[in-house]
Order: sequence, then C-alpha cells, then structure tokens
Amino acid sequence: MGDYVRPDQGQPDMLFVFDDRGGMRAQEAESDAQRTVDDFELDRSGLRHFRQVAIQLQLKMLRRLLESSLPLEKKRQLAQEMVRAAEDPRVSYSQALGQSLRRFWQEHCPEVSLF
Repeated sequence: MGDYVRPDQGQPDMLFVFDDRGGMRAQEAESDAQRTVDDFELDRSGLRHFRQVAIQLQLKMLRRLLESSLPLEKKRQLAQEMVRAAEDPRVSYSQALGQSLRRFWQEHCPEVSLF
C-alpha cells in the first residue's frame, strides 16, 4: 500500500463513493482510498449521520426545484448553481453532497445533462 488520500490534492471525488444515507467507501476495495477510509474511520456512524443530514437537506431543495413549474432549462441552471455551491471545498461534506445531487438529477432527468 502507498499513502493516504489527501482531500486537498488530486481528485478525491474520483476515489470515493458516497450514498444518500451518508455512507462512504472507496471506488476500489483494495486501495489507498479504502485504507484511508478504514484507518481514519471515515464511515463511522457519527460521520454517516451528519453526512446524511446534510445530503438530505440538499436533496430536499433539489426535489422541490424539480417539482416546480419552472421551465426545464431554468431548473437545470438552478441545479447547476446548487451543485457548484455544494461542491465548494469549503463546504462540509462537499464531495458527498455533489455526488448525491448529481446522482439525483441523473435519476430524475436522465434525458438532460446537468453540465
């Protein structure tokens, strides 16, 4: 094994998978990313809970946006703003939020690319 994955270097969003319940795992089971998750207990219940709360709040806003009567292109533009804001590295759980919002959009609007 090599080094731990640093959240401020490279593309950690490509190495980790987050679910809507706040869970976290590495894309590849036998990897530095999974070692980072395991050694730092990044999937412990307390973190899962706080990630889940943050994710559900963001998904609630996106769900309301998609249910609105706005034209689809306007919904897409507003959803893009939501994702960009959520993925700001200064925001707690930014990678988890971004993945969840992007996945939700894809599930509900598969015919329209978000970006």
